[in-house]
This record gives sequence, C-alpha cells and structure tokens, in this order.
Amino acid sequence: MAYYSNSAPFRLRIYLKQNRNSQVFIGYPLANPTEWIQILNFNNTELIWGKQRFDINDVRSFIIAYPSGEILDGELVFYPLPQGIYYIQNENKIKSEILIPENLKRGNLLLKVVHQKAIDEKRNNYYSTKLINISPEKIRVFKFAAYTQYHGMYILSTIAGGYFSEQNFREWYGVDEDGWIKLGQIVIDPNNYGGGKSYWVYFCVNESGKEFIAGAQFQQISPWWKLW
Repeated sequence: MAYYSNSAPFRLRIYLKQNRNSQVFIGYPLANPTEWIQILNFNNTELIWGKQRFDINDVRSFIIAYPSGEILDGELVFYPLPQGIYYIQNENKIKSEILIPENLKRGNLLLKVVHQKAIDEKRNNYYSTKLINISPEKIRVFKFAAYTQYHGMYILSTIAGGYFSEQNFREWYGVDEDGWIKLGQIVIDPNNYGGGKSYWVYFCVNESGKEFIAGAQFQQISPWWKLW
C-alpha cells in the first residue's frame, strides 16, 4: 500500500537518491544530537561516518544543503549550523508586485513551465517544476519568483521577500555554471514545495539579449492515488 509522508528518514532517503551534489549533515549523537557531522558516504539503508554506520531510520536531525551552502531542507535543525551552511537570506525590504498572467503569453512560446506531482512523489506538498527551452536560442534565467493569489490578484510572495537569484536557479534546477539552458534542454527542480494557487514566473534573457518572462500556474496537486 502506498503511503504519504514528510518524516525525517523518508525525506532524507529522497535527497540521497536524487544525488544532486548536496551537502549532507546529521545531528550527532542520533538520540540526542548536540553537534553536526557531515556524511560523505551512504547506501540505501546506512549513512557512513568514518568507521561508524548509522541506520537512516534512526536519524532524527538532518540538514541538506546545496553546494553553495544554502539549506534546502532540514529536520530539528539546531545552532550553531555547520561552517558555511546558511538559510536563504531575506531582503531588507519586502517587494510588492502584482503579476498580470496575460503578460506571460509571449514568453511561454519560448520557455515551457510544467508543474507536476510525480507518481513516486509521496512527500506532503512537494512537487516538481520542469522548464523546457522551446525557443530557437539558448536561454538564461536571471531571477524568478512565486506570485500567490490574494483576493483575486497574484502578488509576489517568496520566503526571501523578493526574487530568487540566478545562483538559486542554477542550484535548484541543476543548470550548468554558465546558466544557459540549451535548445530543447529540460531542467527540473524536484523539490518545489507549497500549496494553494500561485504562479511561478521566470525572468529570462536569450542569446540575442532580448528579455522576456514565462511562467505557469500551480494549483494544489492531489496525490496520484486520488486522481480517480
């Protein structure tokens, strides 16, 4: 029987399976963690630290971070954080901006944005967002954001208080360091998270230097076993 979970071991297994060059830390000792240790080796059931092996099911506290050190996810996170590890920074002044969905039409002819709940995705409120370059040129995303529906309007609403950066985009979507999405290339953020109605919007530039915006609406996606 399929199950649906956000437990620490369940999420940790998913991140390890994704193998996206993430930094992995667990709280040690496992039963009552007081320090962070970095895990460099693991298998399907165990985390390996020197000569010690830990059953993933016993992990209570963990941090998953992108290569830059920005935290992707964590459970029972405590301070001090490991050196070089940090939460995404909030802007000093929260931006207030309204999206007009019709303004996405031209850009959506160049970049296709698809939100979907994969059959094997059983984390609560997680989904993937896929970007497909359908234009005749390479494309680079230089900022992006979510716009959430309030009283019929879509207003910029992110944990950062403003736009996510080009570096955020490269890490979250697994794009090469130069930032270019090649012709026909598909890039994916497998760890998008949220609910309700919102638009994810991408501010882009192509090789010719022309800027455009593209995006697609996300609506709460039911688990695959509730689709019939």
